[in-house]
Amino acid sequence: VPLVPEHPPNLSNVSVLIAAGNRDPIARIEEAQRLATLLRNAGAQLTLHISNADHGLTGEDVDVAKSWLAGRN
Repeated sequence: VPLVPEHPPNLSNVSVLIAAGNRDPIARIEEAQRLATLLRNAGAQLTLHISNADHGLTGEDVDVAKSWLAGRN
């Protein structure tokens, strides 16, 4: 996480989906997990999806995002 705010925002009632690849050499899985923790600690309703993938969206990511969005309605 390149930026950690001194005063985290109040993210109560904010839903967030993070899709991360466990073999991503650019946005490493540890950074996605740190971001997830940061957002959860700020009150976000967070879903972290980790796929067996490199950097880039996969069909699985798209399916997860569709389901996640459908569940928000």
